[in-house]
Amino acid sequence: MENQKPRHIVKVCAAVIYSNGRILVTRRPPDKFMGNYWEFPGGKCEPGESPNECIIREIREELAIEVKPVAHLLTTKTHHPNYEIEMEFLLCRLIAGTPKPVQCSECRWVTLDQLDELKFPPADSELVKLITQNPSPLHSLTSA
Repeated sequence: MENQKPRHIVKVCAAVIYSNGRILVTRRPPDKFMGNYWEFPGGKCEPGESPNECIIREIREELAIEVKPVAHLLTTKTHHPNYEIEMEFLLCRLIAGTPKPVQCSECRWVTLDQLDELKFPPADSELVKLITQNPSPLHSLTSA
């Protein structure tokens, strides 16, 4: 029996920013891995950083806006030969600013119905399926 080395786990957080019935999505630059795919904005957690701290920092860097994480929606795991990506999707409230595509090729507000028209990476596609089938967690933001 071979001893398998434990996989390196890369922790990533993504924001589901919901406002006025629309969700903010970003498009990956064409020269990056999965170029031109749409995604929920976010990025890798730095050592010792909580998911909430990560998402606040990443969204500030990528879109020049301020968000407040309000709920955990989903965690996905993607397995690769030498590592695993653990991605947490956090429902966020936009608290300041107008999104600008600082580190992405485009950002766009879309309705739930429009999400199915966009091409997402597999991890993001899981969340799209979840929130289009059951949008009630999103609607909790409007009553808060």
